Order: sequence, then C-alpha cells, then structure tokens
Amino acid sequence: MKKKSTRKGVASSSQGMLSDDVQLRQLAFEAAEMGCWNWDLNTGLVTFDAPMAELFGLGASTTSLDIEIAFKSIHPDDEMLLRQKTEEARDHASSYHHEFRLCLSDSEIRWLGTRGQFVCEKGSKPDRAIGVCFNITPRKLAEEELWKSEKINKAVLDAAMDAIITINQKGIIVGANSATEELFGYSKGEIEGQNVKILIPSPDRECYDEYIRRYHLTGNKKVIGSKLEVLARRKDGSSFPADLSVSEVEHLGFFTGIISDISDRKAAEKSLRSEHEFNDKIVQTAQTAILILDTKGRIVRFNPYFEKISGWRLDEVEGCEWFTTFLPSENSNRARGIFKRALAGKPMRGKISSLLTKQGHERLVEWRSSPLVDERGTIIGLLRTGNDVTRRVKLEQEVIRATEEERRNTAQDLHDGLGSLLTGIDYRIKALSNECVAQNFPQAEEVTIISKLVRNAIKQTRGIARGLHPTGSKPEDLMNALQSLISEAHAISDVQLRFHCQSPVLINDPPTVNHLYRIAQEAFNNAIKHSKANYITISLAQKKGRTILKIMDDGAGFDFEGPDTGNLGLKTMHYRARKINASLIINRRRKSGTEVICSVAVTK
Repeated sequence: MKKKSTRKGVASSSQGMLSDDVQLRQLAFEAAEMGCWNWDLNTGLVTFDAPMAELFGLGASTTSLDIEIAFKSIHPDDEMLLRQKTEEARDHASSYHHEFRLCLSDSEIRWLGTRGQFVCEKGSKPDRAIGVCFNITPRKLAEEELWKSEKINKAVLDAAMDAIITINQKGIIVGANSATEELFGYSKGEIEGQNVKILIPSPDRECYDEYIRRYHLTGNKKVIGSKLEVLARRKDGSSFPADLSVSEVEHLGFFTGIISDISDRKAAEKSLRSEHEFNDKIVQTAQTAILILDTKGRIVRFNPYFEKISGWRLDEVEGCEWFTTFLPSENSNRARGIFKRALAGKPMRGKISSLLTKQGHERLVEWRSSPLVDERGTIIGLLRTGNDVTRRVKLEQEVIRATEEERRNTAQDLHDGLGSLLTGIDYRIKALSNECVAQNFPQAEEVTIISKLVRNAIKQTRGIARGLHPTGSKPEDLMNALQSLISEAHAISDVQLRFHCQSPVLINDPPTVNHLYRIAQEAFNNAIKHSKANYITISLAQKKGRTILKIMDDGAGFDFEGPDTGNLGLKTMHYRARKINASLIINRRRKSGTEVICSVAVTK
C-alpha cells in the first residue's frame, strides 16, 4: 500500500512540474512576442498557437492557415526571398532563419523574424516543419532611425568644408570625409588604414609615437578639446598651416580631428602685420602730433612728435585726463564740448587751441579729430592729429599787426597830410572864386567847378582814411563803423542790407572794437561777393555779459570745415577771434545761407 502511494505521489509531482514548464514557456513567449507554428508539408496546412495568431493579426480563435495564404500576407518585396530560403532548407532537411515584413493592412507593416526546422519522420524527405516567429519591429525601426542618422551624419561630414578624420588609439585612420581628400590629396581608400603620421610633416612626425606613448602612460588630455595651430602634410609632400581641434569618443576609444587650412588667414595676418609695422613706422617718424583718447577723454597713446612738443613721456601721463593735463583751465569746458561733438561723428578740422607743455609753456596746435570704431562699429575713442603752428601763428600775427600799423599810418597820413593840403587848396580856391565873381571875371565858373572837384577829393580822401582805420577810441565807434559799412555798400549793391542794433553797444577797448569790425567786414564782403543773397543783415547786441556780433544772409551757403580751407580771410577771422579771446562760429543755416557769430566778453 505504501509503495503504490509513493508512485502516485511521484507521478503527481511530475505532472505538476510539466504544467509549470508549459506555463513558464508560455509566459516567456508572450514576453518575447513569440509564437509557435507547425507546417504539415503533405496538406500545406500551418497550425499555430494564440501568440502566433496575434503576430499575424488574426483572431485568437484562428489556429490554422493554408501556407499559400500565409505567404500572400508577406510584403511582395520579401515573399520571393522567404520562399527561396524555405525551399533550400526543405531540400536539405535543415533549419533556416529569415526576417521579413508582414502586411497587416494597407498602411501597417510589422517586421517578423522566423526560425524553422524541417523534420523527417517516415523517410528521407521532410514531412513537416516546426518553428517560431517573433516581433522585431522595434529593433527594425531603431535600425532605420540609426541608418537615417548615419546617412545624415555622413552627408554633413561630406558637406563640411573642413577635413574630419577619425583615428583609433594606435593612430590608425578609420574614417575620413570628402574634404580630407581635397585638402590632403589622398583618396579615402589610400588614407583609411594608414597611420595618421602620413599627414604630419617632420620633425613632429618622428615624435608622434612618443606623443601617443606618453598619452597612454599618463592619460594627459590637454590637447583634447582645445584648438591648436599645426603644420600638416599633403600627399605631394608640401606642408600648410592648419587649425586642429581634437575630441575623444571615450566609450569607443576613437579620436576625431577637425583640420582647417589657414594658409589664407596666415597670409592675411602676415600682410596685416607688415601693413601695421609700416603704419607704425609712419606714426613713429611723422612730424605731426598723433594722439589717441578713450571715450572719457583719457590719454591712451601718442607718438614721439607729440612727446617732443609737449615734453611729456607716455608713461608719465597715460590714463590722465586730456582736458586738465594739457589745456589751460579757461579752455577746458569748451574743449569738452568739442570732444563730445567729435565723438558723435562731427568732423573737427583745423581747430587751433593752446597746448600746455610739461614746463608750463603754451604752444598752438591745429587739430583734426575723428572717432575710432571697432569691428562692430562701436566708437571706442578719438584720434587726433595736430600740427604745431606756434611759429606760423606768430608770423601771421606779425603780418596782421604790421598791416594794421601800416593802415593806421596811411590813414593818418591821408587825414593829416593830404587831407589838410586839400583843405588848404579848397580854402584858397573858394577865396579865388569869390574874387572872380566880384570882379565878374569870365573864369569864375571854371574856378567854381575846380572848387567842387577839390571838395569831392577831400571827401574821398576821408573815406579812404576811414576805410583803412574805421574805428577810434570812442565806445560807440563799433556801432558807427558797422552802420557806415552798410551805408557805403548800399551805393554799389542791389542786395537788401540792414544793420540791427536794438540798444546801444558800447565797447571801451579799441583793439576789441577793431578786431570785431574786421571780422564783420570780412564776412560781409564775402556775402556780397559770393553768396548770391537777396538780403544781408549785421546785428550787434550785448547779452549776459557778452557782445554778440552776427552776420547773416540767405544765399547759397558756405561749407566751412575750419581755417585750413585755404581762404586767408577765414584764417584772419579766426586769428582775430583768438586775439580777443572770442568764439567764432560759421554755420550753414538750416534753410539757406550762412551765419557768422562772434561772441566776446564785455570789457569793463
């Protein structure tokens, strides 16, 4: 009894284990999306389990299918090859493996893999085949994406302008793009499999193995991720400068280098360096002051000639403010305004100003200024070039002083000499005329005519004398002289002329009066001769402690860029303004014409 019970227990246990195996196998098949099939070669009927039915898109109740119907559900491009594979395996009673696409619908495709084995049960020819099918769609989709990515990467690499080379840890070239062929002259077939040393000229070529050995020994990656300038070697043996950037694909043990030919850049740098050296020599040897200020008006750099005329070395004043270091205090505020306008792009040409030397002396420098910009067009400073005109201005002053002295002497001679002589002649002729009339001489009428001519000569002599020296020492002389200037011009010009002085302007300094008159006279004469104006106005006023003289016209206008325009009259006007410490502005009016404004402090 006990033995029977033992046998029954063993049988029950075996059946339980077998049931477990079946369930485990079923779970494994489901997890792997795998189904089993059995193909009866005599009937052509394929039987299969539920997972297999699900893979083929069939209902769970379908358990068999004719083999031809099964083949017709395969993608037309894959059907013939699968038939060929199965026929070959059937002829040899062997196993086979194949991957194919299954058409579930017009738009849905499923990739399947199959493994089969032909079985001979009754003879030498197979009676049936058994096997499995499994879903490989996710893998195929991933492979397709990878293939697309590789195609894109290859297209990008081949389209790149720079050479891209991949080497392994032994320095063997395992990949290169199309630009590498063009740059080095090797075909891909020639270069792949070669040591990268063939692209390195001597003496670096002989040291390359040591570089690799040291890298493997120390793991030093200072070259990785950085850009280097190197020499590269072409197939024909010629060398060229190149930029090299190296990156490492750590998990694969590969290194990728990007090589750019920088021959053109190096040639441009050499040319630029030569040009810079040439320009620097010009700056260093120029007999013109060259000065660079930053946007705050601080000293950045100047050349030896500026050092010569100023007495300062660059290391003594670098970073110092221009306005307080080199300019008289009374000129500082005005110079700041000029500096701001120059930075704004308004050209400043021919402005003569005083320069304080290290020894405290003043020199006169004629400046030209223009803003400095960087490659983005941002203003970064101001370039000033200047000529020392101290001696020239002194000569001009002497010429003007001598001219004024000569005019004054000539006017005095005309008034006191010729004028007095003509007055005496006129007195005698009047007496003679009276006597001729009294005696009823026939020459009486002729004598009267001569008397009129003499009086006219006296009038002209006085006019010439007044023109040579129109102002005297009286406070109202400037008003009277300007009024006379307008009155005398009325006789010779059709232009509408006007002198405007709303209230008396009295100036007690004769030199100031003389210089203001000469400035007005020069501007007025220029307008009469050149402007083609319809009207010209001279105005004189005193406001806020300053005497303001204006000469305006509505003519063609005048492009004024400073006293270096070659017009001596303009230079003289600026000289006279400096002489009395006045400001002189010559502007083109907004609508038409020119406006000359001279402003000077009222003398007490």
